[in-house]
Amino acid sequence: MLTTNRIADLFDIQKRYIRSTHLEQDFPDDTALRGYVLTPPAQEGFERLLQGLSPKSGQRAWRVTDDYGTGKSSFALALAHLLYEDGGGLPQEVRKCVDFRSLGVKRPNLLPVLVTGTRAPLGESLRMALARSLEEQCKRGKPPQLISRLRTPAGNKSSAQDGSEEISLIHEAGRYPAD
Repeated sequence: MLTTNRIADLFDIQKRYIRSTHLEQDFPDDTALRGYVLTPPAQEGFERLLQGLSPKSGQRAWRVTDDYGTGKSSFALALAHLLYEDGGGLPQEVRKCVDFRSLGVKRPNLLPVLVTGTRAPLGESLRMALARSLEEQCKRGKPPQLISRLRTPAGNKSSAQDGSEEISLIHEAGRYPAD
C-alpha cells in the first residue's frame, strides 16, 4: 500500500513565523516576541544602537536594511521593548543578552513612538504616532493639550513642507511632563 505524505506534514513551523510583525499592533502583545531569536547580527545591532545613547557618542542615526522577511520589524519591536521601562515586553532570554553596564550606558526609559511607513507624509505619520504614544501614557485624567495639537494638521504650508512644526511639537513632547 502506497502512503502519501504531504511536505507540510514534515515541518512544524512555530506560530511566531507565520505572520509578519506589525509594530503598533504587536507592541502591547506580550506574546509577540515569544520565540524571538537574538542572532549575532541583531545582538551587534542592539549594542551599536545602545552605545549611541551614550552622551559622548556622536552616532545618532542608524539604518536597518535587509531583505524582505528577515526580521527588521521584529528587531525594531524588540528594541522598542528593550528601551521602554524595564524591557518587560521582552522574553527573559533576550533581556539577559543585553548588558547595559558593559556597554557603558545607563538603561534608558524611553517612550516608544512606533511608526510603520505609509504613503502619508513622514511628519504627519510621526505626529499621529507621537499622539498615540502620549495617549497611552495619559490614560487617566484630562489628556494634555499637546495631544490635540499633535492631531491637528500643520497650520501653514511652509511649516508643513519643512517640518518645523513637527520638530517643535516633538521637542515639546520630549519635555513633557516636566514643564
